[in-house]
Amino acid sequence: MIVREHNFLDSNLQIIKHKDRELFSRLRKVKAKQPPFVEFFPSKSGPIIARLQTDEGKEYLLHSYYDPLAEGEGVVKRINWRGVTHVLILGFGCGYHVRAILNRVGEDVEVYVIEPDVTLFKAVIENMDMKDILSHKNLKLFVGLQPMGVVGMFYKVFKVQDLKSIEVVKHPVYARLVSRYFNEVERRLKEAIRLLLTNLITSMVSTIRDQRNMLYNIDWIVKSPGVGELFGRFRGRPAVVVSAGPSLDKNIYYLRGMEDRVLIVSTDTGMNALLSHGIRPHIVAVGDPFESDYNCFMFTPPEEEEGIWLVADPRVTPRILNHWGGSVMIGELGSRFMNWLKQFVGDKGTLVAWGSVATQAMSIAVNLGANPLIFIGQDLSFVDGRKYASYTYGDYLGNNYVPLNGKGFTLEKDLFDRDVPTVHNMKTYRDWFNQQISQLPITVINATEGGIMREGVICMSLREALEIHAKEPFYPRETINKMIRYPKADRDAKSVRDGLRQLLTVVDEIYNLAVSVQKEIDEVFGGVEDPNKLEGFNWNEILFKLESSEKELRALMKKGRFVGDGFFVILLNFGRLMDNARKNPDEVKRNAEQVASYMELFKGVEQIALKYRKMLCNAIDKLNVLIQGVKVHA
Repeated sequence: MIVREHNFLDSNLQIIKHKDRELFSRLRKVKAKQPPFVEFFPSKSGPIIARLQTDEGKEYLLHSYYDPLAEGEGVVKRINWRGVTHVLILGFGCGYHVRAILNRVGEDVEVYVIEPDVTLFKAVIENMDMKDILSHKNLKLFVGLQPMGVVGMFYKVFKVQDLKSIEVVKHPVYARLVSRYFNEVERRLKEAIRLLLTNLITSMVSTIRDQRNMLYNIDWIVKSPGVGELFGRFRGRPAVVVSAGPSLDKNIYYLRGMEDRVLIVSTDTGMNALLSHGIRPHIVAVGDPFESDYNCFMFTPPEEEEGIWLVADPRVTPRILNHWGGSVMIGELGSRFMNWLKQFVGDKGTLVAWGSVATQAMSIAVNLGANPLIFIGQDLSFVDGRKYASYTYGDYLGNNYVPLNGKGFTLEKDLFDRDVPTVHNMKTYRDWFNQQISQLPITVINATEGGIMREGVICMSLREALEIHAKEPFYPRETINKMIRYPKADRDAKSVRDGLRQLLTVVDEIYNLAVSVQKEIDEVFGGVEDPNKLEGFNWNEILFKLESSEKELRALMKKGRFVGDGFFVILLNFGRLMDNARKNPDEVKRNAEQVASYMELFKGVEQIALKYRKMLCNAIDKLNVLIQGVKVHA
């Protein structure tokens, strides 16, 4: 007999409406109030349960006929919850196991429930009061979605940096009825998490390096103007973006004597080629954080760079800024460090770049308002096996050629419909340019006279482009120098220094926490090789203390703003260790492995805290010197 004593649909939907408007809209569109293949009735112990009927006429109870509440609690008791940060529940059913899990997990554990049938889910929330489950702040619902749709929603809400261990709970009836669906969902979600972890680890590995460079460059960041001062100042003026592809040799000399008629924005790799032909660019873009990027500058005497503006992302290697003989502008490519710094020095101007410094150079020209935008040297392919044009650092170092008989090369059509060799990353840069150019309300000319960039651009020779668009002088160099306003370095340096001192205090707290935790572990386990010999030892007590210390660490990381990012790699490795330990069936060994995981965590935290302490102290020293009015070189 179907139970119809109450209709809870409206009250349940109102909760869903506030948490997930998209799911609310889909549920409203489900026409049938209740599917014909399900009925609801009281269990032996009283709580409502549901019976499903398949197309073949087979019937399944979604929960225990005798006591669904006890059944849900049984699910909770079978799981080792220590270290779990995320729970993935495959199948909502009538929610008894979901409620039991939500009541058990801590406030920092995220719970994701995947329910494949939106009609069945609507029937459940119509017949049962689900307010306590649906309103739970940690609950995320994925209802009636295909596996790829589940993954798409998962990407939006999943915080991979908080991951330690995932517990997967499968509803036993669903596991039989829709096993193929849940197997596919589980496989795709595991792959999604793996990719998210890989990307995060790759990003976080470079975080300390980038932040080290930015802190070493702190005096340059504070005292230099931002490229944002020039945004829109060259509206409607022609600009040439110079890359260092081999075809640059064909037409570079046409720029000689044109410095007053076009804005010349060069990549760092193309700068030497221009200077070697007597052409002085107005702006040179540099953004890569690698030490090897200094190669682009090492062959140019600083005096030849006078009068040229270097637009640098703050994460570039300090050697470049300290070598540079011209003027410096800051143009950031986005970072947590610069977001923090803006409260003291304001917005220096944000550029868009992706993979290649040529994308950064293009962003400079676009933000300055240039129209038309003229590309040269943008081959994105290897002409005659050459990587760069003549007089670039590749020529000076003797490594300007690539063996085209190796793996990884493919052929693409160039501007003249000829097959030219290229590689995957260059094609992705080409696709990025195509996508960006398609959104620009300006004329974009490809005057490279070669290469594979053909879509969305007007192809013509550089000579023709200059004859059409560079008729009148507008003196870019003088305009830039007139428009630039220098910051109040002394005032800003004091503010930044005070901010860094506060972060240094947080780093000291993190360091002291790491040292004290290791000391506590050593005092308990020092010299004990076999954990089984610790008779009567209270594992829960020590693990609870360690969990509390971990929470304190995470709170300090948030307090430390950008500094906290540097500890994520250690936390991710810790999560892997804890997850492996959790699967050990031997309780004593499992506990011992988890304690060892905490020891590994706080050893790593101590080492990173020392690195940050050194970097912050160095930056504070640099700012003290700047405040005193003395120019220093790192």
